[in-house]
Amino acid sequence: MPLDPAVAARLARFRAAAQTPAPPPSSPQERRARALAAETAAWRALGVEARDVDVVDVVVPVPHPAAPDVRVRLYRPPGRTDALPGVLQFFGGAFRQGGLHQPVADWQYRERAAEGGVVVIGVDYALAPEHRYPAAVEQGVAVLEWAREHGAEHGIDPERLALGGQSSGGNLAACTALRNRDRAGVPVAFQLLEVPVLDLTTGHMSFELLDEVGIPRAFVEADHASIRDDYFGPGNPPDPDASPLLARSLAGLPPTYLMLAEYDVLRGDGEAFHARLRAEGVPSSATVALGQTHESMGDPTQLASRHWQATVVALLRTLHPAAVPAG
Repeated sequence: MPLDPAVAARLARFRAAAQTPAPPPSSPQERRARALAAETAAWRALGVEARDVDVVDVVVPVPHPAAPDVRVRLYRPPGRTDALPGVLQFFGGAFRQGGLHQPVADWQYRERAAEGGVVVIGVDYALAPEHRYPAAVEQGVAVLEWAREHGAEHGIDPERLALGGQSSGGNLAACTALRNRDRAGVPVAFQLLEVPVLDLTTGHMSFELLDEVGIPRAFVEADHASIRDDYFGPGNPPDPDASPLLARSLAGLPPTYLMLAEYDVLRGDGEAFHARLRAEGVPSSATVALGQTHESMGDPTQLASRHWQATVVALLRTLHPAAVPAG
């Protein structure tokens, strides 16, 4: 399928900028500042207004010694005081950048809360390299358990919880689901994984797609190697437990929705995960956005992105009693 024209234009700008690359960041803080500045400038140019919702921050204790306590932000439809379903959301950013202050994550969470009629529990997880694996996963498990035990105090129905995440956040959602299963923990209605990275060895990545969109494979491979070094420590191999696709068994996981993009190197991860889930008896549904790339979901001025968000909202609405069950 040909690239979406809007995506093709964005990739052309990326290739032009790559001809005069900026010097590498001198620190993780500089990397994050650059990413935030670029996203903020792009967002302002779009002129999109953020949805007005009720927002409260809560700090959740994390008992694991490798992980600090974690801030969560509760996004609630405006004026609602009744108990609502809750969905834990993990933002993307290669495990080392991003956060609830990023314009795209904030826009998505506000839209999903307001339109889906749910409380979005944005997990402001600890970033690498300051906090390496398994810190963010342990924070996710702690927040899920907190939502079960204390969610009612914040207008969250602890019997209607789901997990979701984008890119690296999709990995954290899936890892949280696996840890929760192994601990016989909290009932989870479903997990929604958007363009997730599920095998950190890169063994399932679809690198051949890069040739079709004109992005040098060496550039992407070097970027993923840098991400792994930050997440696991320089020279350390990826921990198998950090790659849900490599888990010995996927049986017993909650029903899973995978949203993938045709021209995303991570498409192979999602397709292989979907196949394993089906083979091991877990209800799983996967869609591939044709003509789209990994970043397509973050531009609300584009039809494909609006369609993506509308699909997510429809899935979140299944958490309500009158809706069709997720499984």
